[in-house]
Amino acid sequence: PVIKIKVYNPQGIALYSSVRSEIGEDKSANPAFQGARGGRTVSELTHRGTMSASEGQIENVDVLSTYLAIRSSDGQVQAVFELYSDVTDTIAAIQRTTLKLLAGLVLVFGLLYAVLLAIVGRADRLLGRQYRELKSEIDARRAVESALRKSEETAAGASRAKTEFLSSMSHELRTPMNAILGFAQLLESDPAAPPTLEQRRSVEQILKAGRHLLELINEVLDLAKIEAGKLTLSVEPVSLDDLLAECLPLVHKMAADRAVRVDASHPTSLRVMGDYMRLKQSLLDLLSNAVKYNRRAGLVTVAASAQRGRVRISVTDTGHGIPEAMHGELFRPFRRLGQNSTEVEGTGIGLALTRNLVTAMGVEIGFKRELC
Repeated sequence: PVIKIKVYNPQGIALYSSVRSEIGEDKSANPAFQGARGGRTVSELTHRGTMSASEGQIENVDVLSTYLAIRSSDGQVQAVFELYSDVTDTIAAIQRTTLKLLAGLVLVFGLLYAVLLAIVGRADRLLGRQYRELKSEIDARRAVESALRKSEETAAGASRAKTEFLSSMSHELRTPMNAILGFAQLLESDPAAPPTLEQRRSVEQILKAGRHLLELINEVLDLAKIEAGKLTLSVEPVSLDDLLAECLPLVHKMAADRAVRVDASHPTSLRVMGDYMRLKQSLLDLLSNAVKYNRRAGLVTVAASAQRGRVRISVTDTGHGIPEAMHGELFRPFRRLGQNSTEVEGTGIGLALTRNLVTAMGVEIGFKRELC
């Protein structure tokens, strides 16, 4: 939740604060403020023993301070907006999840280590017994040397097998979902042994659940990459005609299944600056949401216009809309806004990821609800 808001002038003086006593505070020396004054969106995570918030003093909290540049129409930074968010529960959840993962890894490697110790211990005992027996038979020296060579070869083979096993396990642990999806697709499309109707339904459920989980993993990774500031963008001129021509066919089947009509029959011949793949990802997410959350036999309209050197792209649907009480949670991750109990699938990350992607490209995103 948001616990405090401040607005600074370009010199770093707080012109507004939801905590009145902090008006006039000087943040000019703060590196995060300096970065925001340079036009970047900067966040810093701190732990506060105590701090003043809009609702009074709070204690022992993890605070995410986000600095956003407020620009004039000519692109100049006029002020810096600072948003304090209480992420204590989020950090605690991450820590609990990390501890669980670490515990799982420790358990797995502990078991592997125990198996290896058992193998090594048994081999050591075996070699010791063989060595004592061979040492007592001086007259059978050649036999002793042969047995030692065989033991060395066995140990080397065991070492190679251990290395190959660990390498294979590591690979399988990194890519289990891709393997599951791949085998399921093979089962679904095997011409030599076509699946029965019941088998096909089971395979479809595997593919559906696997793709949903893979989509969630990819979105979470993308979101984490953006928040860590490690997103790489390739900005270039992008034709909106080409972008729409590639995105619309990808939602055609979903729209047809719901009898939803997608109207984008007026090509714009406009071009924008951005990363083509990330723009495609963002537009496709908006189109998918417009189709998924639309009413049956509804309409999705895609339009674009140019104004004062900027291009506005709008995706409009005729769905039930978002209740006003939930407007503030629209672009927050893992918020499905009351859709958890419906049959519509979703991860609750798409819009949050889309906002972060377009923001990283210097693009603004918003929404508007109109009652008919």
